[in-house]
Amino acid sequence: MTLWPIVVSLLIFAAMATRVALVGVGDAKGNTAERKQLIKRSHWGAFIVLCYLVMPTNSVYLFRIFECDTGFGADGSVQVLRADYLLQCWSTEHYGMIVYALVMIFIYPIGINLLFLALLLRNREAISPNRGSMAASIIDRNSQPQIKYLSFIYRHYKPSCFMFELVESARRLMLGGVYIFFSDSDAINCFVSFVVALIFFFIIREVMPFVSQNDNTLLIVAQLQIILTFIGGFLLAGRPFPLDESLLGWALLLFDLGVVMVAVWMQYKHGSASVRTELQV
Repeated sequence: MTLWPIVVSLLIFAAMATRVALVGVGDAKGNTAERKQLIKRSHWGAFIVLCYLVMPTNSVYLFRIFECDTGFGADGSVQVLRADYLLQCWSTEHYGMIVYALVMIFIYPIGINLLFLALLLRNREAISPNRGSMAASIIDRNSQPQIKYLSFIYRHYKPSCFMFELVESARRLMLGGVYIFFSDSDAINCFVSFVVALIFFFIIREVMPFVSQNDNTLLIVAQLQIILTFIGGFLLAGRPFPLDESLLGWALLLFDLGVVMVAVWMQYKHGSASVRTELQV
């Protein structure tokens, strides 16, 4: 699961190198430099999309290698891997998996985010131009062909929030996998995750990073959904007071369905407004 993206990445750059090397062969127009740049940007764009897609899922997969359950064996002292009860934790095989996971953690959650950070900082003047207004800055940003290969990770954000994808990445990692390092108690993990989700909720609400207000509203509602889910997890794991599990489950399910309905309604509303604008133009 963690190796195939590396193989695909090598193929992407191998194809880029081959195409760049073949540029200019039999070309009498003298535009080889421009064509080479276009080829490089297109392949880098594909690589960035690949990194964006595989980083969250592979990171969670790697973090699960450190998650063990206790209470097994005749005396209850044996720990087994939560993802695979056939594997005993802290055995030779498990230590080998830990070493592999640490290497891959430096490649995926750490390496990919450092790569995004370096690319965004390197092109920050073109990505976040100061033109007096957000509309003028976006128009200026969209007119820069040299940064289009990066547009997948910044185009939906305001120019002033062009690095917010890194915040989103941290949010996904902390709430999707890093929480297992907080404690061995599920109740404590859920409570700490609730606090982390609440902090990100206030950050999102105050910054409103997206260009589209519909996207900002949807992100706020989705983050609220995450907060309530962790509250429900804390109540189920910690049981601070008697509660009806089925009632809590139905409440969370109805709220999740409500978020989906809001998302569909906002997409319909936004799509209809876009169509009307195009017809007027």
